[in-house]
Amino acid sequence: MKKTLLFSLLIVCLILSSTLMAEDIKRGGYVKMTPMKQGVLVQNFNPFSPNALEATVGLFYETMIYYNPMTGVITPWLAESYQWADDLLSLTFTLRDDVYWNDGTPFTIADVLFTVNLGKENQALDYSGIWNQGLEKVEASAYNQVTFHFKEVNTTLIEYFSSIFIIPAHIWSKVDDPLTWTGNTNPVGTGPFVYRDGSFTELSYIVDSNPNYWQIAEDGKPLPYIAGIEYISTTNEQVGFKLANDEYDWAGYFVANIDEVYVKSDPEHHKYWLPAGNLVFLNLNNLKEPFDDPEVRRAIAYAMDPEEITRIMASGAVPAHIAGLQAQFEYLAEPFEDEYGVEYDPDYATIILEDAGYKMNNRGIYEKDGVELSFKLYTPTGWTDWVTGCEVISSQAYP
Repeated sequence: MKKTLLFSLLIVCLILSSTLMAEDIKRGGYVKMTPMKQGVLVQNFNPFSPNALEATVGLFYETMIYYNPMTGVITPWLAESYQWADDLLSLTFTLRDDVYWNDGTPFTIADVLFTVNLGKENQALDYSGIWNQGLEKVEASAYNQVTFHFKEVNTTLIEYFSSIFIIPAHIWSKVDDPLTWTGNTNPVGTGPFVYRDGSFTELSYIVDSNPNYWQIAEDGKPLPYIAGIEYISTTNEQVGFKLANDEYDWAGYFVANIDEVYVKSDPEHHKYWLPAGNLVFLNLNNLKEPFDDPEVRRAIAYAMDPEEITRIMASGAVPAHIAGLQAQFEYLAEPFEDEYGVEYDPDYATIILEDAGYKMNNRGIYEKDGVELSFKLYTPTGWTDWVTGCEVISSQAYP
């Protein structure tokens, strides 16, 4: 999977054992991390840009809450608490009083209002999509409280606030076009890290820990514990070799035959983790023929063997559950708790197609009304595991 080794660095820093005594906590050191952006890096720390570098959101800019999609747990962040109104049509966040932007300016409710209303004025700046989910208005309800008013009751919208990265109004209000702004070379954020000015090259850049970060550790000093991170660019083809040679401490890439390539060279220190949240989908355009026909989609589902696809394309990974993420398991109907809902059965797939009026032509491809079920699969260049997955899907669909 793509995020084989990618941990949330800040969360790792935060969730150290509470049994540690303050004097036992070690600080310092730089983590060498290879980000998902491959090849030549472009200095882009604009949180509204789809091409923003990994450090931008989370390390520089933060949200009012953190929603963990794996567990469904919500952790207050820039907001110390939140409360739904009795009628569930409004949601109020109480902001922390002890937060500062890394230029020394106090973080206030004005920053939240400015950030959220940018999305109301320009849909492209609605990073979370909250304005498309029935949000009518947002207003200050106290000096440190901001209230969101909705048209209809939908408490599941709370997770959207985990994607609203607050920006400083005193900086961004002077920007003509926030969506395309490239002048954010030294970002002013509330996060645990700050960009080291002058460190950027086409292949790497460095962030240092924020000495004035608002979260305080058990030893009475600001988090994080590490001194910083050096981001180093690489490619899928290089990452396994460089990891094995300790050129990186952390990586977020698929590594084929990872136990032999990576773990074996230093079993005591070379570890990996396969996160449940990195789902790989075969996406069909349901608005276009023949995928607008549910029988065609059913046939394709029965023709795919997720166990075999996963085994070949991703060493050690397992097929995704029908629910997707663990936090959604409790909402499953009982028959689907341990099943995918669709079992691999290529013979049944052919029956579905034939009952729908498709017939095998002399090229060995099903067709209907002279139109063949023959398609192209698109996947990102260089993503070797996804390319392999497409090859397996193709062989299953057209054996």
